Amino acid sequence: TSLLDALPTRNYGTSPYMWTGSSTDSRPSLMRWILSTIPAGATCIAATMYLYVWSSTTGTMKSYAITDANGDWPEGNKSDAVGGAGDSTYNLKDASGIAWAGSPGLNTAGVDYVNTVIGSGPMVSGTPLGTEMAMTMTPTAIQTWFGLATNNGIRTSLVGAFSSVCS
Repeated sequence: TSLLDALPTRNYGTSPYMWTGSSTDSRPSLMRWILSTIPAGATCIAATMYLYVWSSTTGTMKSYAITDANGDWPEGNKSDAVGGAGDSTYNLKDASGIAWAGSPGLNTAGVDYVNTVIGSGPMVSGTPLGTEMAMTMTPTAIQTWFGLATNNGIRTSLVGAFSSVCS
């Protein structure tokens, strides 16, 4: 789901697109994968997230692990509509009135997300629509989500620019 500062009460949980990035890094997208069926103790030797470009400018996509304080964020079931209970928005972790642990938009490093990059990839202005973009993830970070481990998901943003990608 995307968190848009310009539309702070809207949820994008069912949208096929992620809007991310700004000059202030205030438009993150949130993602989470269910990896509990991979046995705890299994070794992750490589992890890559593939996204497809919808529009782009030059910048670097970066991903960070979401902290336990925000680990129960709901994806929501709207597509560019005002959020309600069970929907995350820029302003609130759950639009029923539950705030993000640090600040709106999940923007406080060390409180909302772990301030260590666990994935990154370049975005180049003029990249053709539909181009696959690879974001290399840190295997040991992904491995911690195997088995019954808590998986709070990731906060991904394009630092220094605005872009849209298909997930």
